[in-house]
Amino acid sequence: NDLLGAYVDTVRMIRMVNDEKYKTGIDYSAICASEETLFNVHDELVANHKQVFDEKVAEKYLDAMVPFQKFLKEDCGKITIELIATLAELNHEGTFMNHCIATYFDIIANKQYVGFRVTNNDKEERLTLGCIRHNGELYFNQLKGWGNHPASKESCLETIEFCKKHHIIITEEHVHDLMP
Repeated sequence: NDLLGAYVDTVRMIRMVNDEKYKTGIDYSAICASEETLFNVHDELVANHKQVFDEKVAEKYLDAMVPFQKFLKEDCGKITIELIATLAELNHEGTFMNHCIATYFDIIANKQYVGFRVTNNDKEERLTLGCIRHNGELYFNQLKGWGNHPASKESCLETIEFCKKHHIIITEEHVHDLMP
């Protein structure tokens, strides 16, 4: 569910940051003391995330996106889905959408994840779609609006159709984002 996802993202971001405050004695149970505490820590880490501009990472990121060039931009009913094709686009998506997709740069560059911009053209709704890459397959992972808000039902239904069309597997484990 969203709490587990937020916890996993928070722990991942804590491990990435080079901040003394997170180096020693992290009490992970305190982070989970309440839903509010968890989301406050998560949001603070997102807000303080330093964008990555390393050229080697950018090249590795581009290489990881080669198999997905067919997704550069596709209209699917009422939504448009675009591949987040460069590291600069990923950094922009994280900042623009006020969530942690930009912190996924390492797993994207290591060919374990793919991100997409989603726009609902009828509702002026912007979302980010994340998919896990595993053994040559894509698995739906999450669909998040600005600040991790849930997507509208209409956008969820259109995203499901996109996933079906492109054989993106939706597992029971991750389906909660598609059920607003």
